[in-house]
Amino acid sequence: MLELRKPLILAAVLDLKAAGPLADELLATRGIDIQLDGSAVQRVGALCLQIFVSARRTWKVDRAGFTIVSASERHS
Repeated sequence: MLELRKPLILAAVLDLKAAGPLADELLATRGIDIQLDGSAVQRVGALCLQIFVSARRTWKVDRAGFTIVSASERHS
């Protein structure tokens, strides 16, 4: 595997508008161990959640690391 990069800082709002850029950024790092920093996340929409699930499966097939670190606290 390639060297682990700095964590990818996730946006506070991961909604429909954020889905395209998120998918693009993840695809650009395919095959590389990746950490996603969720410390700023306040809201995740269904489409971004699907992107995370798909990315996790893709990284598993590629035998690369895929982790989410510093998950934010639950917001009501």
